[in-house]
Amino acid sequence: AIDDLLKWLQIILPSPNNCPTSSKMIEKYFIENNNGKLYSICTKCSNIFDNLNENFDKCTNCQINELDQFYIFDIENQIKQILSNQKHVEQIIKSNKRGLYDKNTIYDAIDAQIYKEKIKNLAPNHLLVSLNLNSDGAPISNSRNFKLWPMLACIIELEEATRESFKNLVFLGVWLSKNKPVY
Repeated sequence: AIDDLLKWLQIILPSPNNCPTSSKMIEKYFIENNNGKLYSICTKCSNIFDNLNENFDKCTNCQINELDQFYIFDIENQIKQILSNQKHVEQIIKSNKRGLYDKNTIYDAIDAQIYKEKIKNLAPNHLLVSLNLNSDGAPISNSRNFKLWPMLACIIELEEATRESFKNLVFLGVWLSKNKPVY
């Protein structure tokens, strides 16, 4: 299961990258370099523990030792990488303008009234970049011991084909559990 995650990370991280090759290297790379944060969550009471400050093997609230793991990635660099492509920025500008002027047609989330209000109140020379969050309800890996559930996002201002391209997905986090996520 971890091998599948590492292959996926190799693909989504900007190139060149030093993607970790083991779970210990993942922990070292992301946690020690402040690229994300690992949490443990009690499967019984949903108590959340910050793994950076404390080392938990059981819940301090209900004393059971069944803890799920949730890792949150730093998304800033991922979004910067996507926006470093000038064509992507041009698509966002076009979407922002469409949100201002197209009054009657709904093609996408950017055509909704709330979105249009945000665009109207946007300072000059600023762009609105919105994320559509997704966890498709299916684990990317399934073993007898745990399931690995990815949490992803895409920038809705990008054209549909662009935002759905795997290289333009934003990897928000991953849930490791014997059960479905509780988020």
